[in-house]
Amino acid sequence: MVGLLPREEYRIAVERSWRRCLEWHLPSDARNPILRLQQTEVRSRRQALLEALGDIRADTDRLAEITLKAGHCLVITDPEGIAIETHTGRAENDLLRKAGIVPGSCWSEKLAGTNGVSLALKEQTIFTVCGKDHYFRNLRDVACSAVPLRAADGRIMGALAIICVDRETPVDYILAQSLLSQTADRIEARLFARTYSADHLMLPLPGARRGALLALDDKAMIVAATHSASLSGLPDGRPVVGQSYEDAFETRLPQGASSCAATSAARPMFRANAELEEIAIKDPAVGRAVEKAERLLALKQPLLLLGQQGTGKKRLAEALLRGCETSVRYLDGLVLAAGEDPARAVSAWLVETDRFLAKGAELSVLLSQLEALPSRAARRLAAWLARHERDGRDFTLVATAAGNRPPEGFDVFFPSHVVRLPALAERRDLASLIQRAHRRLAGFGSSISAEAMQRLTAYGWPGNLRELEDVLTEMVTVFGRGALGVAHLPGHISCPETSGAGFVHTLESALAETHWNVSRAARLLGLSRATINRRIKAAGLVRPEDLVD
Repeated sequence: MVGLLPREEYRIAVERSWRRCLEWHLPSDARNPILRLQQTEVRSRRQALLEALGDIRADTDRLAEITLKAGHCLVITDPEGIAIETHTGRAENDLLRKAGIVPGSCWSEKLAGTNGVSLALKEQTIFTVCGKDHYFRNLRDVACSAVPLRAADGRIMGALAIICVDRETPVDYILAQSLLSQTADRIEARLFARTYSADHLMLPLPGARRGALLALDDKAMIVAATHSASLSGLPDGRPVVGQSYEDAFETRLPQGASSCAATSAARPMFRANAELEEIAIKDPAVGRAVEKAERLLALKQPLLLLGQQGTGKKRLAEALLRGCETSVRYLDGLVLAAGEDPARAVSAWLVETDRFLAKGAELSVLLSQLEALPSRAARRLAAWLARHERDGRDFTLVATAAGNRPPEGFDVFFPSHVVRLPALAERRDLASLIQRAHRRLAGFGSSISAEAMQRLTAYGWPGNLRELEDVLTEMVTVFGRGALGVAHLPGHISCPETSGAGFVHTLESALAETHWNVSRAARLLGLSRATINRRIKAAGLVRPEDLVD
């Protein structure tokens, strides 16, 4: 019996559990003691847990892959200890079924006796129960390690458990506890960041393990902390929440981070250059994204910019790094993916970057279009980042990726340091953005008529900023720098009908942007799925993978 609690406290916890089992008159030699819920109830509980925790699939899938390779089983339970999901290998199926480890099995102490899940939930910490410590005899062939899953406010929402054949090997217990702790910390950190990062400054707890995060208000007061950060407390025993960051840790915030409110009314902490003002313009969401990105860089934290293709991620990243006044090492995933040997090219880039760092150069690293990297190249880059994080990263790190979540394998480097840029059609300052982009191309003597502006702002812009700049560039090149009206607009923008050549171009753009997801293309264009399907058929459009040479 091992764990994070002192050995004596663990022994006491198990003894108390056994006493409770005896008081409830549980028969320790029961043949099939583990009860199982109907699948309909399991589905409803599973849905409720996933809604509360958000998208944890990437974390649990990664943990399941490692667990299965080790020959173990992964179980996810709700707060009552009901197994809503199990991941088992074929070799272990018979033993685990005999022990009752299946979806819907009930692991509360009153039903399953002393076990890792019930004690982890009751003691509210990671807990391993070895074979001989289980109350029911039919569980004494397995060891069960479990850890609570916590919401942003610290409430227990469920548990993760790794169950394996008990070989009485401490290494098995230590490995299981390490994997569970890392995964639970990542999930809690993501939920914590989602709750607090929009309006607060996020900082790691000094000297604590990854996932111990603090949320600071505009006066640098700590208003919230993850569970691991709260447990650490301060050296003098005071809780971290409610303290001034500078007083608590006897250190000043980095320059530019003392004003950390991220509300739309807050004054920006700093502006590296005029480009950032132009990127934000008047949209509160984009302004908050830019301010958050600035704060993270001021604190030497890694930064990941997410968003659809063409939303300006690379432009924002380059503008931010120009304000850092360091040399920039640039890696473009899409360019490397088009080469003959992307993995070899990444390795060469990493070696050259290490040479710069070895010379003591002030360096910033910009990793663009991470999602485009092939798997081998991505693994090499991730291993290099992991090594530098372990050794104390001494360079500024900014990355960009298309989509709404970090690419697989890279999320661990940006636990709460993600900034999302909205699609162009979602921006509240679209008219101002169009006017400024047009003036940049045509000069201040140019203008766009009110009717033309109405058509431009009503268009869906599936290609985002990139498409807008292409359209405006074409208009200025063809029609000059004077006043532009509806007659100067491309047909697919000047004619908003849902039929004809103009709409076919718009439809093709929307389908390409959504990778032929018809439902998403319909939402993008403001039409029903049935209408989109009729227009696809009428235009003779075919999915790319269905084309025949």
